[in-house]
Amino acid sequence: MKLDERIYGSQMSTLERELLFNRENTGFVRFDGNSRRTFYLDPSPFLALDKNEVFYLISGKAPGKNELVRVEVADSEIIHRGGKGRFSKTKVNFVKSWEAIDPNSISKARSLLDFEEVIDYLKMPYIGDKGVLDCIGMGSALYISSTPPCTRQVGGINAAVLGKQKNWNAYTSSMNAVIPSDFRRASSNYYYKLSEQDREFETGARREVSLSYLNPAVTPMQLPVILDIEDVKSKSKINAYCKEDYSVLNAHLLDTLLMNPSIPGDLDPYITEKTYELKNDLLDMGGLPYNQDLGSSISLMSLAYARLQHKTECSKDDVKEVFEFWVDMTHNASRELSTPVTLNELYSLRRSEKTLYTDLCNAFGTDVDVSLEEAKKATALKESQFEAALEKLNLKGYVLLMSNYQRIRILCKI
Repeated sequence: MKLDERIYGSQMSTLERELLFNRENTGFVRFDGNSRRTFYLDPSPFLALDKNEVFYLISGKAPGKNELVRVEVADSEIIHRGGKGRFSKTKVNFVKSWEAIDPNSISKARSLLDFEEVIDYLKMPYIGDKGVLDCIGMGSALYISSTPPCTRQVGGINAAVLGKQKNWNAYTSSMNAVIPSDFRRASSNYYYKLSEQDREFETGARREVSLSYLNPAVTPMQLPVILDIEDVKSKSKINAYCKEDYSVLNAHLLDTLLMNPSIPGDLDPYITEKTYELKNDLLDMGGLPYNQDLGSSISLMSLAYARLQHKTECSKDDVKEVFEFWVDMTHNASRELSTPVTLNELYSLRRSEKTLYTDLCNAFGTDVDVSLEEAKKATALKESQFEAALEKLNLKGYVLLMSNYQRIRILCKI
């Protein structure tokens, strides 16, 4: 079922039901064509209401597309249209002011599911060691939770799925049951791509893009999902347990995607510490069977975990939990699977990357924070070269990007 075809309360997320039934003149902005004065208020960006009520902003700055707002209506008018037996009426509300609302403030209401229930559902298709299954459930839950655009310009999180074809089929079946089909279309603003082909993907203007590839070797990945299992359950057994709950899982995911957790500044030193530990672990293992993103993985997994729990910001325990998950999963990966590429191939610096890292170290030293503008002034690289080199330095674990891409922490080379 498409998201805009939902009509029953059981198919709605908590936030959608709250806005539909308990909040007057409140919703997510959807403009009428090219107009920036006339708009509709929907219960979520995923559910457009019928066009029988419209809002017109009398004056002032217009809200943003898909922004959650509450409007103050000065007056209303009913407009009748039609002829030859076909008539319609539209209520026009004249808006004198509006205020933005944080979706997190509404989503604090009781969630449809506990986050541990989501993890349990996602490990249901597999048979094997309990510890391994717990990791698979956790990794799958982090993947579907995705991340808001916080540490980089486009949100999302990438999962390296390592395993055999039969196990991959079970994984994709599980994901497709939970992720609405709308989000698996390339045109979606929240896009999930599950593929056996490891190919570069242009994010474009999408809000979030999350890739999940089978046995990838090139695309940088933040989290591993190692399908080191004994067997998979039959589809009939899986459906007998949770088919009736798929709509609840879909609705819960919608609430999750509307959460925008942040990383408080006082967590930066701990994230730096765990990033160093991640890099050292990788060196000790001699590499992994996939291209591990070294610079943003801890931050993105922490954001996904906070989102999974419907929290407004990450905690130290969240960071610790996802790091321990990563250690458990990667140690399984290094033990069970061969490494197709060397560390030198993945993490050595190219000319522009080495130039930028050297310039930053010479100007500021290491284990220090600098603003993006200060970093740009410290190098002779052109704007386009700077942006590309900085992204690569982050992926290869030479810098961390913080404060919504506005601050850089320069790390020591290991």
